[in-house]
Amino acid sequence: MGNGLPAKPPDRLATELEGSTAFTRDEIMDLYLQFRFLSCGKSTIPRDVLGTYLEAMIPSAQSKVLRSVLAGFDHAGAAEVDFRQFCSCLATSTTDKLETALEVTFSMYNEAGESRITKEEMVQSLLGMQNLLSAPELFGEVPSELKTTEGTRKWVETVFLDADLDRDNALSFQEFREAVRQYPLLVQLAKSSISEGCRDIFQESSVRRRGSFRKKS
Repeated sequence: MGNGLPAKPPDRLATELEGSTAFTRDEIMDLYLQFRFLSCGKSTIPRDVLGTYLEAMIPSAQSKVLRSVLAGFDHAGAAEVDFRQFCSCLATSTTDKLETALEVTFSMYNEAGESRITKEEMVQSLLGMQNLLSAPELFGEVPSELKTTEGTRKWVETVFLDADLDRDNALSFQEFREAVRQYPLLVQLAKSSISEGCRDIFQESSVRRRGSFRKKS
């Protein structure tokens, strides 16, 4: 695990995060306090520790999406998460900028941590995401064809037919970029899964869950 953290994030890092995310300086400070709590004052949070925390918010029956959200946090594949990664993953649920969301979203579908996404990885990730977002209080943004395993597999086949340019039955990062251009729902579902799965982190800070499908009261 990493070394100790100062009481507040370095100005250079805070400024960088303000520029690369939709977070304000106050929101970044709130998230930093959340991060310090979860990391016990260390500079990184072990992936398994973060997983235990998220598991309290994501029921065990939805372990598929828990793994996807964890992969989004640990998009460097180092088995631990630093503050920059922590903010980058959470920012994915709040940004309208595709490029900001691509790296984290790619990791969420690429659970094995390799440089490509297989059809089965995408199917399993989508099934987990749509289960998390199936609560009555959420918008019906999940298309009917993704609400069954068979329908999801057919939809993924269509995505791969259009985006798997070299026909190797896997999507590279560049091919995933093309898939997202044609099927923006891939990012939309990932963003809302982070928003719903990390709801306690947002509720304990001033950060508004801008990326959620949740209905407005």
